[in-house]
Amino acid sequence: MNLIQTAGISLLILIIGGWIYTRCHGDGVRTLTKLLLLVNALLLFVTLNLYYAAKNEIAVKEVIEKYSVASTVDLLSLMHEPGHSVEMQENRLLIDKGSDHERIFILMREPFFHIIDQGKMMQMTKELPN
Repeated sequence: MNLIQTAGISLLILIIGGWIYTRCHGDGVRTLTKLLLLVNALLLFVTLNLYYAAKNEIAVKEVIEKYSVASTVDLLSLMHEPGHSVEMQENRLLIDKGSDHERIFILMREPFFHIIDQGKMMQMTKELPN
């Protein structure tokens, strides 16, 4: 599960727990206690999942930013050199297409705008957390 799904499930569990609490009267206290123990166990599981999802998203963001900065600098230096041909295809920017010095830059829009050199994508994916 990702961060948003985990937060949504946590909120749903809290809302259901509050609804059950308002429905229980007198003899329902024992049932309420069992349900609250179950809800606490579910919230603990969801909270741990939320923690690891957030930790992974931060690690992914750091790796993408690390490669994005270097790729952006490379792209800017290539754009300021005369004699390079530039072609855009969907989310790819092709520099000197068809030559021995061809470079492909990928424009990523999610979660933020990043520019990644396709030649360094394999190295970047090795650094990403599982």
